[in-house]
Amino acid sequence: FQIFFKSIYCERVFRNTIFLSFLRLLFSFPAPILLALMINEIRSSWFKRTVQTITYMPYFLSWVVVAGLLNTMLSPDNGAINTVIKMSGGQPIYFLTSKQWFRPILIISEIWKNIGYGSIVYLAAITSIDQEQYEAARVDGANKLQQIVHITLPALSEIIAIMLILQIGKMFDDNFDQIYNLQNDIVASEAETLALYIYRITFERKPDYGFSTAVSMFCSVINAALMIAANTVSKRLGGGGLIGDVNNGH
Repeated sequence: FQIFFKSIYCERVFRNTIFLSFLRLLFSFPAPILLALMINEIRSSWFKRTVQTITYMPYFLSWVVVAGLLNTMLSPDNGAINTVIKMSGGQPIYFLTSKQWFRPILIISEIWKNIGYGSIVYLAAITSIDQEQYEAARVDGANKLQQIVHITLPALSEIIAIMLILQIGKMFDDNFDQIYNLQNDIVASEAETLALYIYRITFERKPDYGFSTAVSMFCSVINAALMIAANTVSKRLGGGGLIGDVNNGH
């Protein structure tokens, strides 16, 4: 533990891990909720199934395949994105070797890959809502947005709280597969997180299993503490909690 906290990499990996986790909470976490709300408003059954299938499919691709697709699409020579940029009179952008673009690419690719699969739990919760509530709201003159705000979202509040607690509980257990397959030496200062650091000190450098075990244990303790803290805050605010109240039998 002393070696880790005194290491020159400690501050960098902590900063990158926390910042990427914050970006995921801000952008990746709400995305499946928004998709579920939009899919729920589709009235055509065949179109709804088509949208669900298209959004689910990327989840079953490994990050190795997704990284290959991104390398092809974002290539500065003949990638589709840079081809459009050059046709518009601009200069090609080296996206995956740009410190400015690397983190946005991580977040966008994660949303694209996981948004469909993540929306399943919210769609399941939406189907359990009593339809008479919507009928009563329409009779009272509520539009679609008002129905979503006052009926759908309150009905989803408990499942959203549980999923948020789970997301907070893995803030220090970031998406290693994604970062490992997309990172390179040029963007190392922006890409090296705790999970990647643990991998490197275990397999790429001189193996030190005691050191890597200590860092992994530290991450696990922090994740557990964050989950308990988030659960406590959620319950005190009146929301659902992942860890139930023993006295109430939950």
